Amino acid sequence: MVELERFIEDRHSYPLVPQADRWIFNKLSIAELQGLKCGVSGVPLTDPGVYCIRPIYSLGGNGDGGVMRWVFDGTEATQPPAIPGWFWCEWLTGWQEWVDFTDDVPVFSHGGTRNGRLLSLEFPSAPINTWIPNRLKGISKHLLIEYIDGKIIEVAPRHAIFMYPHGTADLKAVKWEDPYFGHETFFWKVVRKP
Repeated sequence: MVELERFIEDRHSYPLVPQADRWIFNKLSIAELQGLKCGVSGVPLTDPGVYCIRPIYSLGGNGDGGVMRWVFDGTEATQPPAIPGWFWCEWLTGWQEWVDFTDDVPVFSHGGTRNGRLLSLEFPSAPINTWIPNRLKGISKHLLIEYIDGKIIEVAPRHAIFMYPHGTADLKAVKWEDPYFGHETFFWKVVRKP
């Protein structure tokens, strides 16, 4: 079990995690582990629906590279672009929660439900999501797992870096035009409440 600083950034923790455990940074592997509909960017979608398209590795989170929401209607015209290093996955909705674990035991959480592009943070008295796949147990003394509707979307060998007192901040999905690919993406930005 690796024991890193509780609030170390992923770009600094990656080289400190044993090579055999670095798969936890691979968001496509996390989706595949749970049996979610997903695939490498460029592999055609087959089932119509709403999808998330994002980097397989993004050590800065959604702030580095963003996330695209993509609607596929089953036609060739609505296939997403092939973006090297990205993947597609079914779009998840519902309660979004970040849970901090120490020695595989949940110790803190915060989350919320999206209202349009705003995610109002809440601090429940106990985490709603506390399951950890056996493959994740014992990897790191401190572990952060991000869930949407009970499905794991990200894992990091640390605790949550952004901490705000209850009721003082929201996360807003900010749109931006990716200058390289020319597609609209978004990332979470902290919005201080008045």
